[in-house]
Amino acid sequence: MLIMTFVLILGPSTPVLIFTCYGIGGWAGSVFIGIPYFLSIFNTLRLVVMVAVTEPGIIPKLKSPEINYNKSHNVFYRKKEELTKDDTKSPGANFFALKQFRASTEEEDKNEDSQSEVLSFCATCQIIRPPRSFHCGACGVCIELHDHHCPWVGTCVGRRNTRFFVSFLLWTGIHGLFTLLLCGIYFPIKNS
Repeated sequence: MLIMTFVLILGPSTPVLIFTCYGIGGWAGSVFIGIPYFLSIFNTLRLVVMVAVTEPGIIPKLKSPEINYNKSHNVFYRKKEELTKDDTKSPGANFFALKQFRASTEEEDKNEDSQSEVLSFCATCQIIRPPRSFHCGACGVCIELHDHHCPWVGTCVGRRNTRFFVSFLLWTGIHGLFTLLLCGIYFPIKNS
């Protein structure tokens, strides 16, 4: 599906780059308008590839004998001050070692004003998922901080690739406005 996304971006953009930039200002227009337009195409395509190749936050299917899967588990988010990172570990190892939640006590569970969140059990992956994590039927895995499965990039948008996806949307909007502006200038010139 990523190939189709490339076709849908490059299909209308290539004629605009070739004909419109030259039609507005000749060879000088091709340089001074064409280079920024080409950069907007390049940045849009670069970001869509970044979304597609960045792992979205797949939760590994690890079963633990220490966890009672028949019991409901409640957790609290830890404060930023409570989170510690080990500089000797790789970023990936640090991510999985990071204890983002703390288990709630039975007293906190009974308190109705408690801000705890219930961890859900994924019947497909056979794991207990953190809050805001969902199972993606298209990918077949649970994704941490799952936003959605994007068919245009062929992967889920989750914890690790959301920033690239938002940047891709921003640059797609900028590129679309740039294309609209160039066509809005070119067609009146061509018809006069």
